Amino acid sequence: MAHISENIPLIDIRGVTKVYGASGAQTHALRGVDFVIHPGEFAAIIGQSGSGKSTLMNIIGFLDTVTDGEYHFAGQDVTSFSDEELALIRNKEIGFVFQSFNLLPRTTAVDNVRMPLAYAGVPEIEQIQRAKDILTMVGLKDRLTHMPNQLSGGQQQRVAIARALINNPSLILADEPTGNLDSQSGKDVMKIFDDLNKEGHTVILVTHEKNIAAHSNRVIEVLDGSIVSDDKRK
Repeated sequence: MAHISENIPLIDIRGVTKVYGASGAQTHALRGVDFVIHPGEFAAIIGQSGSGKSTLMNIIGFLDTVTDGEYHFAGQDVTSFSDEELALIRNKEIGFVFQSFNLLPRTTAVDNVRMPLAYAGVPEIEQIQRAKDILTMVGLKDRLTHMPNQLSGGQQQRVAIARALINNPSLILADEPTGNLDSQSGKDVMKIFDDLNKEGHTVILVTHEKNIAAHSNRVIEVLDGSIVSDDKRK
């Protein structure tokens, strides 16, 4: 993947449709979706269950492919990429944060965070140091050797954010990141996303909660597989 340029859209989706199922029993999850995300944006994709927002997130994050239409990532048409090519981009360019944290249960915070670097072949000493640095940045300096079951929900999500950041991805993609958190932990996690965006990171949140979407600078609403509004507020 070429170096990300501020002059080229990070995400450029054109006429994208997604259809599941065989002929006669098809579900149209997306219906001709168009939108562009530029480097440094903080956008929220909002919609109720079944609206198509999760399908859209999966396509953006290379977890699924389009049925029709085009997807350009950092200027490169990835529509026809193989699963292996998509996996390479996903691992290098996308940092995922999920509602359920997706941490390995019998693994320390440091080891959970450094795992993407291990897959990338980074030397172990460097993996550990980078993991410690990024955990310190998200406020977990005193929790480096804790297991997930020794951490609160908010702290587990901070570990997940640190893991998402460890490869310095082009895009942070967060799916309902506060869905399993109490309100104060949710506010703390959202402040991390706010700060990351101020530092120049591109962030996309997928949520059904308007108060969470309100942290973003742009709210894209999805209904019945189509974008029904795209509100840029700053």
